Amino acid sequence: SVAPFTVNHDNHDIKIDLTTAKVARPGESFTIDYHTDKPGKIIVFAVDEGILQVGNYDTPDPLSFFFQKRALEVLTQQTVDQILPKFIQDRELSAVGGDGGEEELAARLNPFKRKTDLPVVFWSGIQDTDTSSRQLTYKIPDYFNGALRVMAVAVSTDSVGSQDTTAEIRGDFIISPNVPTFVAPGDTFEITASIANNVKGSGEQAQVTVELMASPEIEIVGKAQQTLAISEGREQSVRYQLRAKSALGAAKVSFKASAGDKSAAMDATLSVRPANPYMTSVESGKSQEAKKSLELLQTLYPEHRQVDATMSTSPLILVFGLQRYLDNFPYGCTEQLTSKAMPLLAMNSQSWFAKDSNQITEKVNNTIQQLSQRQMSNGGFSYWPGLGDNSGNQFASVYAMHFLTEARAQGLAVPGNLFYSGINYLKDLAAQNVSDMDSARIQAYAIYVLTRNELVTTNYLANLQLFLQKDKDNAWQKDITGAYIAASYQMLKSYDEANQLISQYKPKDKQVFTDFYNTDTSNAQYLYLVAKHFPNRLDQVGDKLLMQLVDSLNNDEINTVLAGYTSLALGAYQQSNPAGNTPALSMSKTNLQGQEVGIPATSGNYQQVDLDTQVKQVNFINPDKQSYFYQLVQAGFDKSAATESLKQGMEIVREYRDAKGNVVKSTTLGTEIEVHIQIRALDNTYLTNIAIEDLLPGGFEVVRDSVKADTMEYADAREDRVNFFGVVDSSAKEIVYKIKAVNTGTYTVPPAFAESMYNPTTKARGVSGEITVTADD
Repeated sequence: SVAPFTVNHDNHDIKIDLTTAKVARPGESFTIDYHTDKPGKIIVFAVDEGILQVGNYDTPDPLSFFFQKRALEVLTQQTVDQILPKFIQDRELSAVGGDGGEEELAARLNPFKRKTDLPVVFWSGIQDTDTSSRQLTYKIPDYFNGALRVMAVAVSTDSVGSQDTTAEIRGDFIISPNVPTFVAPGDTFEITASIANNVKGSGEQAQVTVELMASPEIEIVGKAQQTLAISEGREQSVRYQLRAKSALGAAKVSFKASAGDKSAAMDATLSVRPANPYMTSVESGKSQEAKKSLELLQTLYPEHRQVDATMSTSPLILVFGLQRYLDNFPYGCTEQLTSKAMPLLAMNSQSWFAKDSNQITEKVNNTIQQLSQRQMSNGGFSYWPGLGDNSGNQFASVYAMHFLTEARAQGLAVPGNLFYSGINYLKDLAAQNVSDMDSARIQAYAIYVLTRNELVTTNYLANLQLFLQKDKDNAWQKDITGAYIAASYQMLKSYDEANQLISQYKPKDKQVFTDFYNTDTSNAQYLYLVAKHFPNRLDQVGDKLLMQLVDSLNNDEINTVLAGYTSLALGAYQQSNPAGNTPALSMSKTNLQGQEVGIPATSGNYQQVDLDTQVKQVNFINPDKQSYFYQLVQAGFDKSAATESLKQGMEIVREYRDAKGNVVKSTTLGTEIEVHIQIRALDNTYLTNIAIEDLLPGGFEVVRDSVKADTMEYADAREDRVNFFGVVDSSAKEIVYKIKAVNTGTYTVPPAFAESMYNPTTKARGVSGEITVTADD
């Protein structure tokens, strides 16, 4: 027979007494009293009821969970974001909110981010509990009005239990501001705030004084104090005109509403950011002059301005500028991720040069971790994060394995699965039959990396040379392809073949260019290979190649691949030509008043100094007239508005249009307008790896579901800008997305900007403008 029965689990229930005030005020301390009928441990937490509703969250009921009826089932969970915390970060390129500066610059994010309100959450951690009453205190944020659910979960040796209670957080006044998320210096705009009167007994037409205060980045136009007549239980809006000043940063406006002895305050934040993208200028050279002077740019905003000068008899100091350029480079494909770490390896290879070896190790490890997240099932690497196995790139994969090989040789930790999967990818690549010179070049590179890892690659080399020898002119011997084969033979101890090939290299004409290969990158690789494997040849070719690279850097021919290979070359060159101390070298600075001031010399193998906004000129002093290297790095935001368009290899035009297709320079609040970007290559060329950056004017927000990569390869919408990546040819390509007007005012329209990620001489820029947003009366 069957008889139903129930189990009483009262003996396993720990009773929790949880007491709070039923009503509390924002900005004040909120006391939570608790005790239990048994000794044990307890966690008390309080959460905004709105958050809980969105998450459909119920107060935990541990007793019901442990005594629930069980069925046969399988529960699947993943822990990848716990094991690899940067997995989600790397997958999600889009980002808004938060603080910071350097990382935002490097990712083309706004470094002058506004402060955002944190979620209203309190967590006590594990506390002791028993029958005696205990207290916890939580200061409620002054911006919060609403319901706060307070919950507790307790456990003893044989009991568990939970409890909750709700408190209403209500100020005398509820202030709801409407402020643009970002503006540019010179923008004039209107902000509003809704003021709700919750003061009991205040009656009809209560006189409420509203006062506005602004941080130094913002100027209030008109009266800062206004008086409103707001009846009890009603609300009314207040308006203020503001102007953004020249200071950049996270600005704050503070509202204060008061009536008699009752008051409430609320802060709102916005970003004052420039209408131009971040720029980096690197000027390097070699000199024997007794005194050499370089002028500093005087048009950079002081915020995020980084200007420093370095001099030494060692060319390794040039790595500083390369590192700054790479750190500030905005995009994040696998090649660029890898290139950014190359200067770190160059620094790390010289103990006297590495400023902070722990920081270098941390950054290199971070790069290794991100590469592990981009590795595909075949062992290669996806070109962009989060795009799966169909977005691989042979060059980027070999380049990444070269970096991992260098890191491993320096004793840095490289995960075995990551490394050996990559080695298997290189083996497959090295065994393929190539059909053109570009493929042969990459295959020779892959074979070199395999040989560096002590694999016998004789068969791979023989197979590759069967294809190359079909060229009767033997052009491959003068190419970097032959240099990689020579270096492989050198490691395999086939010295005759190695020396014969390495001497054949001859730089090609400057016009030879692909995304990852040109004369400059080829020269940098050749200098690296000679310094690394043929140091006896450095006296013949080293200085000449080095100065050609310096000239290329000064002529705005730098790109990330060139910066990465040049860093490796400088590190290898330095190992073959160690520098001595530089006691006779020094620097001075000339201030804005024309006075020259000496700079105290630093000990060691190089002199370096940061230069502030009061410096007009830096002077390199060399009384002994010995050969030395110098470098001036200037990075920051330019104050100058773009009044003329720039057309170098391509052209870009942007228009704002209304729903009827008319070009507009003004719109009404709440209206969505279309952004039309047209871009084309000049001279009938086909351009790959083009990046477009479109900064939004203040007072607008992106309509995110309108941003699509239909005509491009990749689209990335941010809070204050939209980036596109893809190819451009001679036919005009149009990109369309929408923005919405959210605050009235007159705003600077930043110029649209496009550049080749690998050919820095190919770029285009529109002109600055102005757009007005008016209220829809």
